[in-house]
Amino acid sequence: MRRTRTVALGVVAVMLPVITVSAYAYAPTVLKVTSLAGECVYVSKAPKVTFEARTPGKDATWPAVAFTGRSGLLTLKADPAAVVADPASLAEAIDMRFLTKGAFVLKNAQGRTVEILDPEATLPSGGASAVVKSAADPAGARIPTFAYAAPPTLEPKLSLMPLKATVRLLNLDVNVTPEFAKVLNDTFGAGTAKEGDAFGVCTGELTTG
Repeated sequence: MRRTRTVALGVVAVMLPVITVSAYAYAPTVLKVTSLAGECVYVSKAPKVTFEARTPGKDATWPAVAFTGRSGLLTLKADPAAVVADPASLAEAIDMRFLTKGAFVLKNAQGRTVEILDPEATLPSGGASAVVKSAADPAGARIPTFAYAAPPTLEPKLSLMPLKATVRLLNLDVNVTPEFAKVLNDTFGAGTAKEGDAFGVCTGELTTG
């Protein structure tokens, strides 16, 4: 009887720390994006393809497209009070997903075009999709268009009363996805693009309410 009792107590002793940790796990906080603005500079070297922004960036001397926010969510995966004074930890605790409004067109001398509209992005990982229109699909369909060459640099700020966040996105390099490369090659000819080709450099800022 003594041996059985000792084993049972040992099991309880092992389980207690697990129960304690679970009880104090912090639930993520979800904040609604209230404003978003950004732009991407076109850096692709696709042969004989030109870029035209339907929503131009601020500096007309650069081939850039501007985007504004339509909707989105910022998830904070940490206790706000624990990371408010630590920008590095705050940046690691943030996930964002947002839909933007903006458009640009790629075209060649033969008049063939590919139009890209309203990107939706997930940060710091996950890439971006957009509605893509071409001769093969004039109505357009949302497909994965851009992958991130490296994790983005984020500059977040947080206020506690009330709980609000501002996040700046600095120089995010975006590359072509396989799905987008196929559309470009089907439209402009083989060799126009391949997976991983550099396409743009993006910056932006969003705030939550």
